[in-house]
Amino acid sequence: MIIGVSFHPVELATVTIVNINTKKVLTCKTVKQLLGDAFHLLSRRRRQQVHLSKEREKSQKKDSLCNIGESELGEYVDKLLAKRIVETAHDYQAGCIVLSRLKDTREIRASAIQAKAETKIPGDINGQKLYVKEYNRQIHNWSYNRLQESIKSKAAEFQISIEFGIQPHYGSLEEQARDLAFYAYQCRNNTFGR
Repeated sequence: MIIGVSFHPVELATVTIVNINTKKVLTCKTVKQLLGDAFHLLSRRRRQQVHLSKEREKSQKKDSLCNIGESELGEYVDKLLAKRIVETAHDYQAGCIVLSRLKDTREIRASAIQAKAETKIPGDINGQKLYVKEYNRQIHNWSYNRLQESIKSKAAEFQISIEFGIQPHYGSLEEQARDLAFYAYQCRNNTFGR
């Protein structure tokens, strides 16, 4: 078994458990399913991010120093999410968790937001640009690096390996996580097959 973890600017993360031998998806879990009763913490963190952004913006307009920083809630949510991802891997006896390479995350984010803009405002390029700008202002980047470090740390406790792959830009989040797992598996086979 391999677990693929796809990242998304709104949904944060989606986990797909893949049986590599049968090439079938056993299950898929959204961040809401992974966090369960603690999902409200993610919503609270996002509200905090919007508030902090507005406070920083006010300080910049007044040319005053802004000492408003990140709260520990984001780090707590990352650790909790990492724990649930690794527990899922352990429950399914997965030997590997495949994460998206972080350099691809910016492209994935831009692609997802642009696709949403094109769906909401078809044919109006200026309207789409405004939509993307406003969307970026309201939806703040999550610290995927911090999340990945939390996953790596927790996986080490269970002796589950971590691999990195290229997350596709197409398909649903479940399909992206699935294809990420397949990509890593194929790369591994190509490397060992030489």
